[in-house]
Amino acid sequence: RGLRAQSRAAALAGAGTLALAAVVLDGRFLVRYFGEYNRRPEIYHGYHADLVEAAYWLKSRLRQDDEVFVTTIGMNEPWAITLVTLGHDPRRWFGEGREMRVVDGWEVYVRYGQMRFMYRGLWEPEYLRLEGDGVPQHAWFVVRPGELDLKDPVHVVRSPDGHDALWICELTI
Repeated sequence: RGLRAQSRAAALAGAGTLALAAVVLDGRFLVRYFGEYNRRPEIYHGYHADLVEAAYWLKSRLRQDDEVFVTTIGMNEPWAITLVTLGHDPRRWFGEGREMRVVDGWEVYVRYGQMRFMYRGLWEPEYLRLEGDGVPQHAWFVVRPGELDLKDPVHVVRSPDGHDALWICELTI
């Protein structure tokens, strides 16, 4: 408004400069965001890109009666990530069993439906119950490499640097 009050040419020059700055800054952001941004370790791990990829892989292979055990090492609220990535039906969320606990001062879900989250000391009883019921259960384990001494993953999620980030193992318990 101040430039327009001075002269029309000054107002046009100011508007052009602002528009050019917006294009340059937004262009830089978009190139970075859709380029190397998601491959940066702090972004990759912070947004759980490994768990998202694992859940997408698992989604088409998951049967309704399968059990799924998901690591919590290096993750924040993996249950929320799986709810969204697996496309969990909200009606099922409200209708099925789920269990919330306080872990290190935070409310977390240790179980919903067929999903189990491996918070230390909280998932083992469920595994032992399934193992001891005498009925063979098909189970998936989404774990960090070597976790639980599991071997021979059926799928490996690799981090941007090429290292194994998550293993998906298939077992009968």
